[in-house]
Amino acid sequence: MRLKKLTIAAVAFVATLASASWARPPAELPPASFTGIQYVDSRGCVYIRAGSGSRTLWVPRVNRQRVHICGQQPTATATRSQRVIRPAPQPVQAPAIDKRTADIRGSTRVLPRHVWEIRQASKSISIPKGYQPVWEDDRLNPRRAEQSLNGIARTRLIWTRTVPRRLIDQSTGRDVTATIPLVYPYTDVAVQSDELGTVTIVRADGKVYKQISRK
Repeated sequence: MRLKKLTIAAVAFVATLASASWARPPAELPPASFTGIQYVDSRGCVYIRAGSGSRTLWVPRVNRQRVHICGQQPTATATRSQRVIRPAPQPVQAPAIDKRTADIRGSTRVLPRHVWEIRQASKSISIPKGYQPVWEDDRLNPRRAEQSLNGIARTRLIWTRTVPRRLIDQSTGRDVTATIPLVYPYTDVAVQSDELGTVTIVRADGKVYKQISRK
């Protein structure tokens, strides 16, 4: 009976930590020889050991506001004799930038490098005479996998489940509630503008307010 209670308590504890959905998984897992209960990855984010038997889970550790705790000293997972001292990287001079392809805006479209390389290699491919494409759906879309910089930034925003709601940037873990003109539950300024109105950040008497101008 005691074992059953401990198991239920452990599951509840893991569920509580995992509910911080904006928390990121570890940048890298510790080696199998690591036996500590707490682990801090190379980014300084804290994780707690969970699971049972040979199965180990590393669950994000959160504070009272259910925000993932980061900014800590990474765990040294190797003994002193095993540590490798690597020389500091040599400074690399940045290449000259052509000021004519330098106007990068939020609407700029980007895509994964391997997709771009495949696209370049396939430019010389043509349909032989007497043949025609089999599919007419999006799998032959030459612009598939493209994203805008604005779109990528929006996917990194998430509202917490706390009261009041806080807007968190998943890529950095920072609270951006007071710097981005969004109100719950919106994470897209364009959609918010169409459905709700224009939101403006107003600062008065040392406080930050979000003013909504409805259409």
